[in-house]
Amino acid sequence: GFMNARNKNIVYGKAVRPNAGIRAWYRAALLALTRDMADKVKRRLLNVYGKYEDQVIPGAMDANLSSRTEAVLRQLQKETEREFVQKAPQLAERFVARTDAYARNSAKESVKGMLNQAAWAGFEVKGQTVSRALAAVLKAEIYDNVNYITSIPNQYFKDIAGAVFRNIAQGKSADEIEKVLAYTGRVAQRRAELIARDQSQKAFESLSRQHMKAAGITHFEWVATGGGMHPRPLHHKDVKNGGLNHGIFSFDDPPVIDEGYTPKTPRGTARGPVRGFPGDLPYCQCIKRPVLVMSDKQQIL
Repeated sequence: GFMNARNKNIVYGKAVRPNAGIRAWYRAALLALTRDMADKVKRRLLNVYGKYEDQVIPGAMDANLSSRTEAVLRQLQKETEREFVQKAPQLAERFVARTDAYARNSAKESVKGMLNQAAWAGFEVKGQTVSRALAAVLKAEIYDNVNYITSIPNQYFKDIAGAVFRNIAQGKSADEIEKVLAYTGRVAQRRAELIARDQSQKAFESLSRQHMKAAGITHFEWVATGGGMHPRPLHHKDVKNGGLNHGIFSFDDPPVIDEGYTPKTPRGTARGPVRGFPGDLPYCQCIKRPVLVMSDKQQIL
């Protein structure tokens, strides 16, 4: 009884999903980098502040303190960005390689089970190699992750500079500055965690898709999962009610995953519909299941 009641002409493989261990490892690596950055900045800035604080006249912007802080922040930003740029490629490559190995195995297992099920009916699926496509996806994933990793300090120093100078201008104490630093550090850590989560999903989805295609699979079933901070109604609604869940789609002709947006007023910005795959949109936790679609003549379409 492998044939699913949903459609007698479809053989379903096992749904594939990202590996929690890889995601936890990547998250820990990004958090360690981010924490080191925040600790270093805190030490060096409070040091400057300690030296100059006694000269601050409350309410008056102390030129000495503020120019010294600016110089230290600029120096710190340069050092930190250089460090992230040095470490990012290796970290991104390791993350993508581990994700790829896992995606390859998951796809292989799922497809193998499905082909065994289909074999009794005399079906065969001819594998098609997509090694060039895979190489391109690997490159793109590494490139994306390098960009995400190096965006952490850029954003962090932007957040910090504004807050610190506002506090100096108001003649705030070192304690206040310390609070600001703790808060911006937490914001940066949250960003690192979101990157790890989002990229684990995205990289796994696009790599497992390539491995399924390499095995000759042309279609997939969309599977909505309970995950995600803001589940998208379109993704979670059943296909028979106009959604994507349980819909069967072709890898070469992906469904609309975001209907776009028509503004109510002329001031708004219109967005066209977006096509794509599970996990493509930010924080989308949907997954896929490879399927074989067969015609009544017992052939795979």
